[in-house]
Parts: sequence; structure tokens; C-alpha cells
Amino acid sequence: MQKVNYTDSRIPLSEVAEDYKIIQFDGSSPEAVVGSMERVMFLKDRIYVFDRTNNIVSSFSSDGKFIKSTKQYVGRARGEYISISDVSADLESSRIYIFCDRPNKIIIMDYELNFLYEEELDVYPLEILVAGKYLYCYCYDHENISRHSLVRFDKNHLKGKGTVLLDTKAIIPGVETFGASLIANKGVDFCMPFSRIINHIEDGEITNSYEIDFDGRWFSYNDSKGMQPRPFLNENKDKVWSIKNMRYSDNHMIFSTNQATFFTCDLNKNICTAYRGIENDMIPLQGLFMVPLQGMSGYIGYEVPVSTILNVKEHIEKIVPMFKSRYGKDVDTYLIEKIKDSNEECNPFLVMYKMK
Repeated sequence: MQKVNYTDSRIPLSEVAEDYKIIQFDGSSPEAVVGSMERVMFLKDRIYVFDRTNNIVSSFSSDGKFIKSTKQYVGRARGEYISISDVSADLESSRIYIFCDRPNKIIIMDYELNFLYEEELDVYPLEILVAGKYLYCYCYDHENISRHSLVRFDKNHLKGKGTVLLDTKAIIPGVETFGASLIANKGVDFCMPFSRIINHIEDGEITNSYEIDFDGRWFSYNDSKGMQPRPFLNENKDKVWSIKNMRYSDNHMIFSTNQATFFTCDLNKNICTAYRGIENDMIPLQGLFMVPLQGMSGYIGYEVPVSTILNVKEHIEKIVPMFKSRYGKDVDTYLIEKIKDSNEECNPFLVMYKMK
């Protein structure tokens, strides 16, 4: 068990990251506009963005040029969908798995986002992730919404109920927070909502579990059981009740929770620290939300909204020297040009930091 040490300070980003990449996705056509980055997947020389806001998956070249989206597949016929719930890339077969909750099925597409086939599901996923031979589904029981499970399928045979790896009834229905519970790292990491145990999965089996001790700040399920969402959130506004977005390097693990606090674990020293937030001493852009990445192990991803980019652009002549004075480093010319070239019609930035 790792006990969290809380501090009121903010952590400089350079303490956990050593380099960064910036991708601005082409937004020159209406179909290319990115409303949100729910997941971002890297496959060969393509980048796939699951955009829940626009109910599509979009593909881009490695430098951000728009290629295609799934907009043409919105509908009720075979190979079409009404609503996308989650998306995953199969890095081995170069296929894209799209889970649609209306109707309840998986659509499998090729590298070019062309329809291949679809499979109806006998389970009800909230999240999916393809890794190796398996499709992992974080599911709810439609007959008992307080019961959730992690289920494994052979990715080529999706019929039946699958193999249950984890199961719980300790769920507060209707309560969620930002981020993903199923994360692709070197293997798969999963944390059941309302659990403080992070499970590491290799080749379809749980190989390690890490329990986090939040030093008295973890919520009480027994005191919260049966609550409606609003009373639960009011009662537990200062408590931690969900772990999301686990990312690893050889030296660090970071994760987010329902709180704004930034958590980092030094894997060599076996120390977990909670900071009041992040101070970005690498670039003068602050991302709002951590974006789940697949195919970029060891990187942290953040979406930087257009409003933030334009605000920095408006004050760029003051911000650049202030950044140099405060942190003793210049802002990359490439980044300055990217910011200056931005406008209200552009897409958000995806900034990825390589973890130390």
C-alpha cells in the first residue's frame, strides 16, 4: 500500500517530464473540427481522435492533417451507429474498435476507417480497450446498475459473457468524473470507480495491484450507499472517490482523481505525493484535462482549449519575456509561431509530455 503525502505546493512539470510534443489538428473543414478529445490513439503514421462532442472518430496524419472521419456511418443500418460510447485501436491488426451503446454493438473498422464487420454484445460496456489478444470491457449490469465488472474477450470472438476479471457492487449509480478507468500503458491498467486499487493486467490476467492510502481523505462507501448523485457529491465534496488516467514511466506513476489535486508516485522511492496542482515550467500553455492516450506509452497528454491558446496569443509579447524571467528558459520559436497562427476556427492543441 502506498500512502499519499499531501502538500500545499504545486509541482513543476519538469520534475516528472523531460520533453514535449505539440499537435494541432487541422480544422480547415467542418468535418475536421474537434469538439473534444475523449481518447487519442496513435497507430503507425495515423492519429485517431474520439470526439464525443461531435459523435465521431477522426483520423489525422502524424503532423495533424485531416484524413477522414466516421461521420458517414451515423445511422441505423448495419455498419452504422447512433451514438459512440468508446473507441480503441488494435495496435497489432491496425483496426479500430468502436463501441456503440445505441445499438449495443462493436463496429470494427480498418486503418482507413472503412467498415469491416460488426458484432452485437451480450454485455453493456462503459469503456473498452484492445490490447494484445483481448478486448477489455468495463461494464455495468443493466439489471442491477450498482454492479460493475471488468470483462475480457478474445478480440476476434465477442459472443457470450466473456471472462470476468473483477466484479463489484460498491458503485454509486449516476456519479462520474472526468477521465478513463481503462488505460493503455505497457499492458493495461484499470481502477474500478469507487475503488482505490489500481490493477495491472498482462496477457489477460491481473499481475499486480497497487492500493493507495489517501490518509483519511477517501470516501466511505458504507456512509454513501444508496445516496442519489447530488447528495453524494455534496456530502463528499472534499473526499477522493475515483482514480482515473493512470500513466507510467520506468520511474513515475501519475494519476488523477475527482479532486483537482495532482498525484505522482516515485516508483523507485515508493513515495506518493499529492500536489495542489501543476506549474507548467516547460511551456506557457496550461492544459485543462488529461487525455487518455493509446500507442504512446510513457507520455502524458493534455488538451489545450482554443480559448486558452487565443488568450496566450493576445498577450504573447508579455508572456514570452515573463516566462524567460521566471523559469530561465526561452519559449520555443516553433510554439510561438503555432500560437500566433491560431484563430477562432482552429482546433485545440494536444500537448504530450514525455515522462521521466
